[in-house]
Amino acid sequence: MKSDSANHTVYRFGMFEANPETGEFLRKGVRIKLQEQPFRLLSLLLENAGEIVSRETVRQSLWPGNTFVDFDASLSVAVGKLRDALGDDADNPRFIETIPRRGYRFVAPVQQGNRSPELAIAPSVAFSSLPKSRRKVISVGITLAILLCLLAVYLRSRHQATLSRRDGIIVGDFSNSTGDPVFDGSLRRAVVVQLAQSPFFTIPSDTKLEETLQGLGRPPGEKLTPALTREVCQQAGAKAAVTGTISQQGASYRIVLEADRCADGNSLARQEVTAVAKDQVLPGLGRAVENLRKKLGESRDSLHDYGVPIEQATTNSLDALKAYQLGLELRARDNSAKSIPAFKTAVTLDPNFAMAYAQLGSAYSNRGETIAASQYFKSAFELRSRATEPERFYIAGRYFDIVTGELEKASENYELWEQTYPDQWLAYNALANDANQLGRYETSIKAAKEAVLLNPNHSFGYTNLVLGFLGSNRFREAQAVCEEAVARKRDTDTIHISLYEMALMDGNKKASQREMDMAARNADEPGMLYVEAEAAAAQGRMKEANRLFQQNVAQLQAAGQHEGAANTMADDALLNILIGKTVEARRMAAASLRSGHGEIDLGLNALVFALADDAVQAKRVAEEFNRSYPLATLNMGVFSPMIQTVMAESHRPSSAQVTDMMKAALPYEFGQVADLLPVYIRGQAYLASNSGADAAKEFQKMLDHRGVDPLSPYLSLAYLGLARADNLMGKKIDSLKAYEHFLELWKNADNDVPILQVARREYLALSHSARLATNETGRAN
Repeated sequence: MKSDSANHTVYRFGMFEANPETGEFLRKGVRIKLQEQPFRLLSLLLENAGEIVSRETVRQSLWPGNTFVDFDASLSVAVGKLRDALGDDADNPRFIETIPRRGYRFVAPVQQGNRSPELAIAPSVAFSSLPKSRRKVISVGITLAILLCLLAVYLRSRHQATLSRRDGIIVGDFSNSTGDPVFDGSLRRAVVVQLAQSPFFTIPSDTKLEETLQGLGRPPGEKLTPALTREVCQQAGAKAAVTGTISQQGASYRIVLEADRCADGNSLARQEVTAVAKDQVLPGLGRAVENLRKKLGESRDSLHDYGVPIEQATTNSLDALKAYQLGLELRARDNSAKSIPAFKTAVTLDPNFAMAYAQLGSAYSNRGETIAASQYFKSAFELRSRATEPERFYIAGRYFDIVTGELEKASENYELWEQTYPDQWLAYNALANDANQLGRYETSIKAAKEAVLLNPNHSFGYTNLVLGFLGSNRFREAQAVCEEAVARKRDTDTIHISLYEMALMDGNKKASQREMDMAARNADEPGMLYVEAEAAAAQGRMKEANRLFQQNVAQLQAAGQHEGAANTMADDALLNILIGKTVEARRMAAASLRSGHGEIDLGLNALVFALADDAVQAKRVAEEFNRSYPLATLNMGVFSPMIQTVMAESHRPSSAQVTDMMKAALPYEFGQVADLLPVYIRGQAYLASNSGADAAKEFQKMLDHRGVDPLSPYLSLAYLGLARADNLMGKKIDSLKAYEHFLELWKNADNDVPILQVARREYLALSHSARLATNETGRAN
């Protein structure tokens, strides 16, 4: 390897120039945009031009310390982006040669220097002054050169890719003349999985296909015959339609795949294979799809990097694949509960079916049953080598989200997914969802917009986009997205909850009542009850809040969503402890732990016991939390800092110690899960340390970020915290105004709420003190 001394050198090759020191990359003197990792890879290859740079060297140089979840995938993305920028071809490289199983080599001549070299000007010679014999030779040479160029262009045109990068492909149903129903649906699914692993093509989701069918006036589940497949292809703006047939000849099976251009129906490629037995159908189909990908223009490198065999990527059992397809159809129709038996059948028939386990996990997690989901995501993660690249991204992300709770790793995984497959809306949606949980709302907005753009007829993108706008206090934009989702009939429980919250914020009673009436007509959606309970608690109407929370718990338990019920009980317990109802809070926390031991349940209940000065119970639940979720982002970055700070308050920590204990929560405190609670706990701890200025900043910070949870009871309590902080600083007038604001918000509160009784006494004492001070000033004058 060459030394690092060349790092400040400018490299020139062909029409390109690269400056590793400044990050500039020029083509004919014009700057080209190239992302950081591909540029660093280019610099490494240029520094070692002509030599093989091993994959391990690349990993150590570009991704030290296992920065990325999947090095192979991230390297493939970087190489692909670099080749795109250079206009290089992996099959016939001019610049970057792939050395199979070893690494890469820069093969073009490279010049090094600090400034552009002057062009050498050769002495000119007039063509007419040359001898006649030489002129004839030159003329023949020029003619021959032109013919060779034309021949090269012709040969190149013969080998040009049939499809361009990112062109869409619609896969139709197989025509099955065998009489065996196991092939119906399952073979199409196998082809979709094989093609979808290629970043070269774009394969629309089943949901997108169903919506396209409906746009054509067809029922969503109609069989995609060759004619209908082409019609759907044209409607969806795709470029190719792939259809297949399977027939039986004795014990053998004949499989034919056809790829036709959607615009005119002309054939693009055709593959035919024979399987000598039924159990050889899937491997045979896999070979046919691989050859089809090659004929449609996919490069050798891409086929190598994204070529998991079909029977490995899905299953070697046709019956398991059939059950899996049924489960997908049910999930596509929002029947997660009904899809569970189908996916369980698939994994029973093939215990190594990775994506069937992942779909089982998703079916449970969508119902709020994360513990049940975890066991299936664990199985999927252990079997992820038996999945395609996009499926691995999905499995890894869900594993980090649900099983380990490592949201940072999950987000990193989703970012790599959308970089590798920029046309897959699920990658953007997953990234937006985690960004909302972490409080990174600008990231969420950007990703959710892409999700909506790629799949405007799915509700998830709108939901995440609304939460992103709300978290950023961009209420008008959130309102507009809600209205668009409703107009498209893609509204969800969260969309209507957001409309209800914004209506209450604006004092629009008519709009808020409309949302409540709609929720009453959809009793199987319990989310509105929870928000109504929050709104009551924000006004100190705790009896009403507790009643609504209990109704919400009953609904969730009746639906079998025991973890969701446990979460609601934990939230109710936390509110009760914060307003001074210790006995009720401890009882609710105990009930919550009897219902569920999920990540959030354990974190909230440990905090409740800590606030109740029950160190024994707090420590017990916190230890279980640490055993079950030792690496979870919400554990280390949200709940543990709060629990530690609350339990340390009896020792009177200084404001500096409070700052240090709560430091880990700073990146996540505005997330949807944290829900401003770390900010409130930090503010309360500063009050306990008599640091009024620090406390005031925290409570004001909560009020400045009300969009995180517009109806949060913590916002009302923030005004009380602000009043106490101002009083500590001697700002009596400001303190009185903050007390009055809190008391106005709680004017309809239950009179027996302990924190209200204390606040009234504090306000009266401060008012009396202020009057005395005014009188003394008057007498002095």
